[in-house]
Amino acid sequence: MAPEKTDRLLPLPAVIYATGFSAPTIYRKIAAGEFPHPMKIGRASRWSENDVQNWIEAQKAVPATA
Repeated sequence: MAPEKTDRLLPLPAVIYATGFSAPTIYRKIAAGEFPHPMKIGRASRWSENDVQNWIEAQKAVPATA
């Protein structure tokens, strides 16, 4: 039986590091429906680590355009 995968909540700097995108680019992609939405915890925004990693893996499968 496989161990359960834990899901951490990532702050924006960790999402920027993981994706290589700037904060404005991340928020533009969210507005366009092209990136996972964050959860609001008080005034802070946090992203599911699993959602971000799944999004990164999905991008690897998309063929590059010229």
